[in-house]
Amino acid sequence: MVDRADIVSKSNAGISRRSLLAGLGATAAATVAAGAAALPRSAVSSWDITTDVLIAGSGAAGVSAAIEARQAGADVLLIESLARFGGSSAMSGGVVYAGGGTALQKALKVTDSAEEMYRFISLAGGKHPSLDKIQLYCEESAAHFDWLVAQGVPYSEKLTTAKGLPMGDESLYFSGTELAWPARDLATPAPRGHVPGVPGMNGGRRLMQVLLSRAEALGVSLRAGVAAGRLVIESDGRVAGVLVTIDGQRQAIGVNRGIVLACGGFIHNRQMLQQYAPELYDCSVPWGNAGDQGDGINMG
Repeated sequence: MVDRADIVSKSNAGISRRSLLAGLGATAAATVAAGAAALPRSAVSSWDITTDVLIAGSGAAGVSAAIEARQAGADVLLIESLARFGGSSAMSGGVVYAGGGTALQKALKVTDSAEEMYRFISLAGGKHPSLDKIQLYCEESAAHFDWLVAQGVPYSEKLTTAKGLPMGDESLYFSGTELAWPARDLATPAPRGHVPGVPGMNGGRRLMQVLLSRAEALGVSLRAGVAAGRLVIESDGRVAGVLVTIDGQRQAIGVNRGIVLACGGFIHNRQMLQQYAPELYDCSVPWGNAGDQGDGINMG
């Protein structure tokens, strides 16, 4: 069982589970095409471990992918490089930005639409927002929230107008600049910050406890202390597996249906931080999991 000690302190609903699995191989192949660190299949004589789907990273993205793959009928192995599960998601406030008329918004008599949510996020996205992705995110947002509730994530029917992450057990608040100028004049403001209804800014911890327990109950195999290294690819570009380090020993894991790299955070990789987010380079205390070294990006 995954208990509190295993978690760091402090789906697209429009895609079927079958199409999720079918697309894993193509997605992984496209990812490998952009990288140079992958090994050819001929360099690996045999697999030490085999599974249908491998998930690298135990934050919210990785565990959610593991749940969906398992519910689609795949054997799933989820690996985490550190000794504890949860990633930076468990250290966060657990806020999910959702809108367009979620069940919680409706229960609290909050009026919102996918169109107004789209207007706000497009404005907040800076100079080069990915409008097609924003539109899809907004259109599926209410269903995403329903998915979290279906997994057992607890949300209270309480709204707060306080600024900042709720310290009580309220589950809905204004988490962005919706009420500030110029956003308030360009998009109808609505509270869209959805956070598990637990006090003391423990939403991320609670979110990951629920998702990890759900994954384990479904039969996802969880292994901590397993660091992913290099992808292994077939001659046609299909991902065949990955090299990992377990207890200081290099092992090879083969996959039948694909790999999900959910380990792209790089807040603790100084070189990547300076290159891709220089405005954060001088932060005195990077807030994130120590395993956030950009492994997924570098592997891809």
